[in-house]
Amino acid sequence: MRLLRVVVKGAGLFVDDTFAMDFYATDRVSGKDGPTYSHVFRVSENGSIYSQNVVGISGVNASGKSTALKLVQLALDLVYAPYFIRRGYSRRHVPARARRHLVSQVVFWQGGSYYLLESELHVSKAAEEGDSPNWFRIDDETLWRLTATRPRKSMIGDVDEFKHNAEVYLRRNQNDGRGKSVPAEARRFLRSDISIAVALSMSEDGGEQFDPGDILRTTHATSIVHAFDNSVELLEWDTNADVFRLKYYGEEERIVSSETVLDMLSDGTVMGIGLVERALVQLQAGGYMLIDEIEAGLNKTLVKSIIELFQSHASNPKGAQLIFTTHYIELLDYLPRKDNVYLLVRNHEFNAEVIKYSDRIKRIENKKSEVVLANAIKGAMPSYPEVEGMRAYVREFVREQ
Repeated sequence: MRLLRVVVKGAGLFVDDTFAMDFYATDRVSGKDGPTYSHVFRVSENGSIYSQNVVGISGVNASGKSTALKLVQLALDLVYAPYFIRRGYSRRHVPARARRHLVSQVVFWQGGSYYLLESELHVSKAAEEGDSPNWFRIDDETLWRLTATRPRKSMIGDVDEFKHNAEVYLRRNQNDGRGKSVPAEARRFLRSDISIAVALSMSEDGGEQFDPGDILRTTHATSIVHAFDNSVELLEWDTNADVFRLKYYGEEERIVSSETVLDMLSDGTVMGIGLVERALVQLQAGGYMLIDEIEAGLNKTLVKSIIELFQSHASNPKGAQLIFTTHYIELLDYLPRKDNVYLLVRNHEFNAEVIKYSDRIKRIENKKSEVVLANAIKGAMPSYPEVEGMRAYVREFVREQ
C-alpha cells in the first residue's frame, strides 16, 4: 500500500477547515543514479507516479505539526498499512480543533490499482473527553477505483479529476445502487471505526504506540546499541531467567531486571534503539514510520542516520515511508528533494496553513534552512516582536527583583 494524498475537511485548526498533504513526487524525477530518484519509490510500472520515501514537516511552536501527524495517522487507519507512530507529549488521539463531522479523502495505491477512499466521520464526544483509540465513527464511505490506463499526477492531486477517471468500486452503505456492496467475508470485520478498505484487507491490525518499554525482553544487535552508546559491550535478554545481561566495556557483567535496565541506559539510548528497531520492521514490510519531533533525545548525526535508512534503496527496497516533524529547520537540509518538505505557518486568524516548500521556492540548489531562516516563507519562523517582548519582560522582571 502506498499513501499518495490526504485531504481532511473539518480539520478546524487549518485554513478553510481543510488539511491537505501530498505523499507523492510532484516535482520531476529523473536519472536512476541521481538524488531525485534515489529518494522516491516508483509505485507502478504503468505510469510515472512515485511515492516519497521521506516527508519532513517543520514550523514554529503551536503551528499544527502534531495535529498534521495525527491526521496522517487517521488516513493510515482508514486505508490500512503497517505503521508505527511515536507521538509527542500528548497521547490524545483526537486532532486539535476537529469539527464534529469530518470528511476524509485518501488517495492510495494497492494491489496494482489506484483508489480514493472518501469517508464521512463523526467525532465521538466520549473520545474528546479522554484517551480513546476509537475517537471517530464512520457513517458512510465510498471507495473509487481509477480506470485510466496511464494515470497522471493531476489525477492523484485533484479529487474531482480522480473521480472523473474512476468508477465507484465499493460502498459501505449500499443505498444508491452504485458500486458493489462489501463482500460477506469482509463485512464481518466492519466496525464503526473500521473502514471498508481495512475490511477488505481482512485484518484489524493497526499502529503501535511507542513506549520505552518496547526495548524490554529483547536481545539487541550490538551494532545498533553501539550507535547510541558504544560503552555497552552486551545487552542480552535471558528468557529463562527473565532478566537482562548487561556488560559495559572494562566492567563485570551485571544481571538486571527489565525495569532497572531503563535506569542504567540514557533516555537517548533507549529512544534511539527503539526507533532503529522499529524502523527495521517498517523497512522490511514497506510500511510507515511517523515520528513527532524526530530530534527529541537524539544527536543530530544520529537523526540524519535514521533518515538515511529510508532514503537509500539499499536499506529501503520496498519504499517504506518516514514522515516526521521537527522544530529544527536544519534537518530539512538532509532531504535533497524540495517537494517532500512542508512548513506549517499560522495566519492572522491563528489558523494553520500547510505550505509545500517547492510551491514557494523553485531553485533546488538553495539550502532550505537558510531560505527559511531568511524569512523567505513568511510565518515559518517565530515572530521577532513577540520574542523581543518576552525578552523585555524578563529583563524588567529581573531588575525589579
